[in-house]
Amino acid sequence: MKLSILVILIMLISAKVYSRTYAASISYKQTQSLTYEINLLVYQDTFNIWTFVNLDINGSYMAVNQKSVNIIGDVAIVSYTGSHTFASSGNYTILADLGNREGGIWNIPNSINVLMGIEAEITVGSFTPNNSAYDSICLVDTVLIDSLFMVDLSMYDSDNDSLSYKLLPCRCDDGYFINGYSFPDQYPNFQLDSISGILLWDSPSIEFARYSILLSVEEWRAGIMISRTEHERYIIIKGHSGISNMANNKSLGIDIFPNPASESLQINTKLDIRNTNYQIFNVIGKSIKKGKIKDNDERIYLKDFKPGVYILSIMIDSKMFSQKFIVQ
Repeated sequence: MKLSILVILIMLISAKVYSRTYAASISYKQTQSLTYEINLLVYQDTFNIWTFVNLDINGSYMAVNQKSVNIIGDVAIVSYTGSHTFASSGNYTILADLGNREGGIWNIPNSINVLMGIEAEITVGSFTPNNSAYDSICLVDTVLIDSLFMVDLSMYDSDNDSLSYKLLPCRCDDGYFINGYSFPDQYPNFQLDSISGILLWDSPSIEFARYSILLSVEEWRAGIMISRTEHERYIIIKGHSGISNMANNKSLGIDIFPNPASESLQINTKLDIRNTNYQIFNVIGKSIKKGKIKDNDERIYLKDFKPGVYILSIMIDSKMFSQKFIVQ
């Protein structure tokens, strides 16, 4: 995306440069043969909440307009959406150039002066239906210092396509990878399983450090990659007790089902977890329900839960293990 001086001036006038961007994700839905709904989710500060974001689609520009705003403290979680009809079948790249990042991100040099870029790739016309994998889970992870951190980044695909996961260097403007970017410290103890989507960090050691990572989700059908979407996440290291947004249960043999759920959620494990505490949080970390597990095959009823993504957390041996689930 080579912006002319005029376009750069327009961007400056729109005051994006004054707003800080923390995290973002991009997804799409096929609505007709060549027509797609493109969705962007952006975590930004509340200084200047944009009414639209321009996307570059193979050199052509379109705007996705603000759909909803959820303000939490000084952070606005803003969704943008727009419809685009492609001229013909083929492979397309969608790029969003977003606002400046905040200062002090440990793995991005001079981060306060670095814009955020995020991409998606779509194969149009050859596969129908073709909807990207999607998960509305919170894009901010709170990690405890000197503790093993595991997060389940796997997503749901409505077309039952196969998914694989990669970590990429974060992008700046024009979609370029950031010069000098590094993965969080103690790599390779910071690693992502490409099949399960489990991210493991053993163990963060710098209190109050902040990191940015870029998750690339590839969608495969009949051995062909038909799409790729990106999700930039923001990680905060905490020095006091709390929950990690998505600590993984699988190492404990804990299973929850059905997922997606509607009326109730069942917990199944071979461990004796009777009389342990559980909590359910929404995607912004607010506690929705809490209680004690009375049996190893505990059933939690979801009356009055609105459709969306939630996090079930169970306290075992002074550690909090969590897993996401969807309410339909």
